[in-house]
Amino acid sequence: MKRNKFLIFYITFILLLPLMLLSKNKSLFVTPKSGVSLHKNNSADSKILYIIPFNSKINLIEQKVYINDMVTVKGIPGNWIKVQYGNKLGYVFDGFLSEIKIDERVPIVGEYIMVTDLTKYNPSQLFIYKDKTFKYYINLCHGFGIVRGTYHVDGKTIKLKIKSSDFNIAKKDKVELVFQIDKNYLRLQAVIPDESIGCDFMPETLFIKK
Repeated sequence: MKRNKFLIFYITFILLLPLMLLSKNKSLFVTPKSGVSLHKNNSADSKILYIIPFNSKINLIEQKVYINDMVTVKGIPGNWIKVQYGNKLGYVFDGFLSEIKIDERVPIVGEYIMVTDLTKYNPSQLFIYKDKTFKYYINLCHGFGIVRGTYHVDGKTIKLKIKSSDFNIAKKDKVELVFQIDKNYLRLQAVIPDESIGCDFMPETLFIKK
């Protein structure tokens, strides 16, 4: 009986997986200096309607995160989303958009996405805020969790100190994530104490800035 319940849960999860993390009515900002193309349809081959300038604010109209069918453009994984810019409607690749507005005076601030062989299935995201706090959507192998905390930048290193989480972390008040800052990447160097948390914390894990 327990096995049948597990199978039902598993099949339901797989069926729903392609449409996880649906969201709308959210503001996003353009991250490439060259701007981002607004397309007529959700494809890079569709007609370009307009080039939205760098750091412009756009409104998310519809987002369907197809976790098992993401695409990668210029090394950044993502999906096509429907947006509005002024009176223009169209589709944009969300790998070139961020919830955090770019501040060139504070280059570490921004939204980062994990880049591994599993990225097309379950990319984790790291948000570094201007007020010295962070939010991290973590792949837990069986789902996602969120941790929050504060960070400190020391030269080419950023250290993340976990303050809270929505899942169990042993001795979380002592856990610190150490990343090397490398241009548009954050490269995981160490987890202190040396413990595994979810599926993300592997040596040399990369997060690319959106």
